[in-house]
Amino acid sequence: MKKQTRPVEVTIPAWGVFVLESHHAADFQMEPSRHPFLEIFHVMQGRGTIRIGKRQVACQADDTVIIPPGDEHSIVDDPQDPLSIYGVCIATQLYAWHDAAAQWCKPGLRSVNKLALPGIRDNLRRMLYEQSVPRRGSELTIAGLAIQLLGTLAGDRGPGSLPAADSPSMHGHAQAVAQYIEQLRAHFFDASDIDSAAQKLGISRRRFTELFRQATGQTWLQFLTDRRVEHACHLLKQTDRTVVSIAFECGFEDLSSFYRAFNRRMHVAPNKWRQR
Repeated sequence: MKKQTRPVEVTIPAWGVFVLESHHAADFQMEPSRHPFLEIFHVMQGRGTIRIGKRQVACQADDTVIIPPGDEHSIVDDPQDPLSIYGVCIATQLYAWHDAAAQWCKPGLRSVNKLALPGIRDNLRRMLYEQSVPRRGSELTIAGLAIQLLGTLAGDRGPGSLPAADSPSMHGHAQAVAQYIEQLRAHFFDASDIDSAAQKLGISRRRFTELFRQATGQTWLQFLTDRRVEHACHLLKQTDRTVVSIAFECGFEDLSSFYRAFNRRMHVAPNKWRQR
């Protein structure tokens, strides 16, 4: 893999997003620069410091750093462990309409919940692929994934919302499961399966099941189904969406499984519950 001694040249295309991959050599150098677009750097490997104005932001693997448009910045690597960075450069028109943009585009290190990291990396890989092998619709895919990344960074509560799983004051795996449960409350619609959840946390299925029940009093499936049905109840009362649409939005793959789950929990069919 070719190591870089200078920054990647960036030209923002018409769709407003450019993705870069930069693996630094030990003698990488960057002069202070300013750009008219937002930059999101995700560190895959290495250590270094990103200078943003007068800030000195130390960063290492798994860190995400925000550089707002117009802010002077430069990167200084640890020569013993140079940085490998993925960057997403986003034109301001893609997000400036959001009234909270100034808040979540503040410069510096962005706290990200460890459970959100796989999703961020998947987005980066997909954007790089679409940019490298363009096809019909790639521009829209890249722009959409960039907006999704911004949404993740804006809404993620980061590791500060709960003590870190490896904190000496907590109980390792139990805390990791607690963090996962917090995430599942907001992402019940895209949960896959219990094996994937346990694997993501790096623990056995049996241990995950034990800790999950201790924390919630329910099995993983019971907890997940309850969150989905609760949201379905909200949509049935607050919107005029069809039952089919609601089932899909809540994470049910087919209508029959939604009806069974809803009847089991609410003891009545969705349409009848809506008419109450």
